[in-house]
Amino acid sequence: MFETKTGLRKFATLITIAALVFAATPPANSAVKYASTVRFIASKFVNKQYVEGFSAGKADYGFTIESLLQLRAAGQTANSFKPAVEYNLQNASVVGTSSTKVGAHYVDQKFQSGRGAMFLVASKAYGLPKSALRTNVLSSLKASIKPTGEIADANGNTFTYGWTILGLKASGEIKLANLVAAKLATLARPDGGYGTDLTGDTMTSAADATGMALMAFASVKKSGSTAQESKKNSATTKAIAWLTGSALVKDHYEAWGDVDVNGTDYAIMGLAANGQKVSAMQAWLVGRLSPTGGLTTPWSEGKADTYATAQGYLALLGSSYVALIK
Repeated sequence: MFETKTGLRKFATLITIAALVFAATPPANSAVKYASTVRFIASKFVNKQYVEGFSAGKADYGFTIESLLQLRAAGQTANSFKPAVEYNLQNASVVGTSSTKVGAHYVDQKFQSGRGAMFLVASKAYGLPKSALRTNVLSSLKASIKPTGEIADANGNTFTYGWTILGLKASGEIKLANLVAAKLATLARPDGGYGTDLTGDTMTSAADATGMALMAFASVKKSGSTAQESKKNSATTKAIAWLTGSALVKDHYEAWGDVDVNGTDYAIMGLAANGQKVSAMQAWLVGRLSPTGGLTTPWSEGKADTYATAQGYLALLGSSYVALIK
């Protein structure tokens, strides 16, 4: 899956993640911050290729790409983390193409915009050269966007919109990215925050979705038309206000009756991308680190959680996905 889908956290206690199958890869730079966290994320790559999701033994493209992006922030490169980069970003049989309609970007023969956009973001972050595969994915992504900026397969999903904007930005499609961003601005909830999608139980504003929207707006700041800038700026201001006002003790968030580590991860990234102070939230997140370097969650029983950590290293640094595609 490519979205963080807050509601899944409620059921995460039922999930058992398979054992590690290879030793942790050391950070590319011995002076890297939170080196144990970097090693923890790297250790989750099965056969050094992919990260499992909630289903043991099954690769999860979303988990994998986010983990790759976190490791890129720690200094990993296309050469230092070659097996995973080749498997997920340069392998047509895994990624899929617009002609074969198979692979990680397709479900029931249909292209999934969010997954394709994540591929484009990671390809840019790792400095990969242009290729036929990237061209095919970008073409499929562009074809899924309507003249209004609406994404055909999104159903108002904030993560699909956010990743699509980041993916278009990473691909130099600034005009189209701003069109989609202007549409995203209209999907804000009445309180200024963002929910996951238009499904009934995900309409309430959530920290992770709002952080995603803020990263998307930050990535195309000051690059649209006057009307688009007005929409984006207004939405950004309201989203920041919602996150700031919703933080508990001004340093973390809750969801489904528990502390929301993933939501705090995304909130930090969204706020940081927009120049907001996040030091208190960073300190709270540091307090969630386990001895192995991974972040603990309410359902991980004191142990490090793959999901939260795969979205948390940049947050620990006070940075965001936006910084990786500039």
